[in-house]
This record gives sequence, structure tokens and C-alpha cells, in this order.
Amino acid sequence: MLVRIVFGLALLAGWYFGVLPRVTRWFFAVAGGEEQRTVRFVFVLCCFLSGAVLASVVGVEGIVGAFFAGLALNRLVSAGGPLMERIGFFGSALLIPLFLVSVGLIIDPAVMASPATIGLAALFVVACVGGKALAAGLTRRLLRFSRAEVATVFGLTVAQAAATLAATRVGFQIGLFGERVVNAVLILIVVSLLLASGFATAAGRRVEAEAAAEAEADVEATRAAAASALRPTASR
Repeated sequence: MLVRIVFGLALLAGWYFGVLPRVTRWFFAVAGGEEQRTVRFVFVLCCFLSGAVLASVVGVEGIVGAFFAGLALNRLVSAGGPLMERIGFFGSALLIPLFLVSVGLIIDPAVMASPATIGLAALFVVACVGGKALAAGLTRRLLRFSRAEVATVFGLTVAQAAATLAATRVGFQIGLFGERVVNAVLILIVVSLLLASGFATAAGRRVEAEAAAEAEADVEATRAAAASALRPTASR
């Protein structure tokens, strides 16, 4: 089994970082016209699907294959370009909702409301939120951030959603996690998203207010320095 996985990862690495970028670069050179935007979009989707299918063939989860396919195409698809915008829209409008529906189908409300699940979820929340809070707190000493900036860092990093949900689903499919763990992770995701939204919004406003106050103080200091520099000249 181990030999198969190692061989499969080597095969995937050769495909993702050897063959796929060259084929994509050639295809973009051929289909580079503005009227061929749909063709390029379909080609990129085929690349993602090829990575997922190849990963499944060699014994790796398809989501891992699609992830590495994205890494292989990272330099060929510009982050702010129209092709990336179409890919993001397609994923947000179709793929993510379908994924969430598939996760919702395995949720058992009775299991989620049980004391054992709630206790496990509380443990997850303490571990996740506590770790993020500790990491954000260290930035105050290392980077000399203000409290508002530390709270902003915490709000931007505490959210657990896509990667956590995907890993939990894969673990449930292979039998590593049970329904109790899946439901506890979903509670963690909800709590982390609420904390992220609240802290990021409130702390972000405080950071903007502090920046505006510092800018105003700099302007006043500049005016005072200019006034003091002109006083000797005026007296002369």
C-alpha cells in the first residue's frame, strides 16, 4: 500500500509539474484570442478534473489531485484576470453550494444536539480559538502591533471553513471520523465564522480610526515644525 501511494505521488508530481504546465502554456498560446475565453475556461476545468481523476486512480483523494492541479496552473492563470474571475464565480456559485449540500446530508441533528458532541465541539473550539488567539497575541511583541491590529489578525485567521470541512469529509468517507466528530467540527466552523466576522469588522474599524488619528497627528506635527522654522526668519 505504501509503495502504491509513493508511486502514485511521484506520478502525480510528474503530471502536475511536468506535463500539465507545458500543455496549458501551449494551449493558451493557441487559444489566446478574446473570442476563445469559453474554450480556455473549459480547458482549465478539464485540467482540474484530470488531476482529480488521476489522483483517484493512484489511490489518493480526488480533492488532493484538484488542489495540486491548481498549484500547477497557479503561474499560468493570473490572479486578477478574467479567467480567474470566471473560475472563482463558477466555484462559488456551483461547486461550493453542492459541496455544502453533500456535507449537510450526513448531519444528524440528534447526534449534534447530544452532550457528547457538544463537549467535543467545545474542546475543538477551545483548541482552535485558543491557538489562533495565542498566535495573534505574539504579533504584538514581535511586530509591535496595537491591540486593534492584534484583534484584526485574530479575526482574519480564526475562521475555519473550506479546508477543515474538506478534511473532515474525507476522514468521514474513509472511516477515520465518526458522525460525532463531523457534527462537532460543523459546530466549530459556525463558531469560528461568527468570531471572525465580529472581530474583523470591529477591529478593522478601530484600526482605520487609529490610522486616521496618526495621520492627523503627523499633519499637526508637520505644521508645528514648519511654523517653528519660520519664526526666526520672521523675527529677522
